[in-house]
Amino acid sequence: MQINKKYILVFLLGCLLFSGCQDKNNPAQQDVQYSITKSFNNGPLLVNLKISSKHIKLSDLLDMEIQTQINADYIVDLPKIKDDLKDFAIHTQREIGKKLGANNSVITTYYYKLEPIQTGKCQIPQLQFPFRKASEEPNTAKWDVLRTEAVDINVTTQSPIDANTSMADIEDVVDVKTNHLLAVVITFAAVILCAVGYIIYKMKTKKQEQIQKVYRPAHEIAFEMLRKLAGEKLVEQGRIKEYYEKLSSCLRKYIEDRFTLRAPEQTTEEFLDEIKKSNVLEPRYKQELKNFLEHCDLVKFAKYQPTNEQINQSLTMAQQFVDNTKSQEHQVEV
Repeated sequence: MQINKKYILVFLLGCLLFSGCQDKNNPAQQDVQYSITKSFNNGPLLVNLKISSKHIKLSDLLDMEIQTQINADYIVDLPKIKDDLKDFAIHTQREIGKKLGANNSVITTYYYKLEPIQTGKCQIPQLQFPFRKASEEPNTAKWDVLRTEAVDINVTTQSPIDANTSMADIEDVVDVKTNHLLAVVITFAAVILCAVGYIIYKMKTKKQEQIQKVYRPAHEIAFEMLRKLAGEKLVEQGRIKEYYEKLSSCLRKYIEDRFTLRAPEQTTEEFLDEIKKSNVLEPRYKQELKNFLEHCDLVKFAKYQPTNEQINQSLTMAQQFVDNTKSQEHQVEV
C-alpha cells in the first residue's frame, strides 16, 4: 500500500507544530540559564536548588527550580514556599514531573517563577523538607528535616551597569538665557520670607520669655530685702547712714510694688503728700509711714545719731508695716 507523500508531509508539520506549542506552554522546557546552583543532602534525601540570577530588576521575574531525589522507601514533603517567601510572590508554580534515579531513587522537579515585591537586598529564605519512611504512619513516624541555605537576591529598579559601558559625550550645550526680572522677584521673595521668619521667631521668643516669667508677692520680696539688710551688719560697722538709706529704700520699693506708687522717684515730702491724697492706706498706716520716713531723713540728711533702741525700732516698724499691709493678690515680676 502506497501512502501519499502529501499526507506524510502534513503529518510531520503537525508534529512539529504540536511540539512547538508544548515548549511554549511549559516554562520548564524553555532554555532557562541558572547562575546559582546549590545542593543539600541529609541521609536518603538530596535537594538541588537552582536560581536564575542574583541580580534582577523589579520588573523582572526570577526563575527557580527545586529538584528532590529520595530513596523510594521514603516520602518527602515540599516546604510551604508561599508562606516562607517574604520578598517575592509566586507568579507561576508547577510540578514538571518524576523520574527514576540511581539506587532506586525518585527524582521530582518543581518549577517556580517568582515576582519581586520590593527593591534592595531580598532573600530566598531557608527551605525545610521534612521526610519519613514510607512504611510509617504520618502521625507516628519519626520525621527528619533537610534545611537549605538562604540565598540573597539584589533587586533594583534598573539593570546593573555594565563595567564596560562608557558614558556618551554631551552633544550640544544649550545656552540658557538669564531672566533678570525673575531673579529679582525670587530675591525679593527670599528677603520677605526671611523678614517674616525673623518676626515670627522674635514673637515666639518673646512669648516664651513671658511664659517663663516668675511672679512673687510684694511682701515676700520686702521681707527678703530686710533680712538681707540685717545680715550685712552695717550698724555694727558704724555705717548708720548707709543702713538707714537702704532701710528706707526697702520700704519705698515695697510701697511701689504693693500700691503702684512712684515712691522711689519722689522726695519724702512729695511722697507723703501723694499718700495723704490717696486712699491706698488707712490713716493709721499713713501716720506710721510719715514717722518712719521722717526719722530716716533725720539720720540721712541732718546727721542725727540714733540710739541702738531707735535703730532696732526702725527695723521693727518697717517689718510691721509690711506685715500689716501685705496682700497675696499683688504679684511682682522677679
